Amino acid sequence: MYFSALILKKATVGDEAAAQFCENVVILEVESIEDARVAAQEYGKSQAHSYLNEAGQEINWSMERVVDVQEILDQSIKHGSEVYSRFFSNFDDYVRFEPLMRPRGARGDD
Repeated sequence: MYFSALILKKATVGDEAAAQFCENVVILEVESIEDARVAAQEYGKSQAHSYLNEAGQEINWSMERVVDVQEILDQSIKHGSEVYSRFFSNFDDYVRFEPLMRPRGARGDD
């Protein structure tokens, strides 16, 4: 069976307290939702790594948490298959959270 997992990763630069976060959706092929939760944890932890950027600063990536795991309803994965969805009830909160929903210029991309 196929499942999707929403994994939250964190990147830190050297000793700075500020961090950047990244959401990834990955597809897992396992037998059950319980196996998918375990596989998501293992996958997320396996993605931890460090490297030096061009400025010589150490960048550290780590998994913050597995946010969600869902069974993919269409088990024949193909072009256009829906692999993850979530619902929300407050559109204004969503726009505040998701910078790609803001008008150009309000995103800081001018």
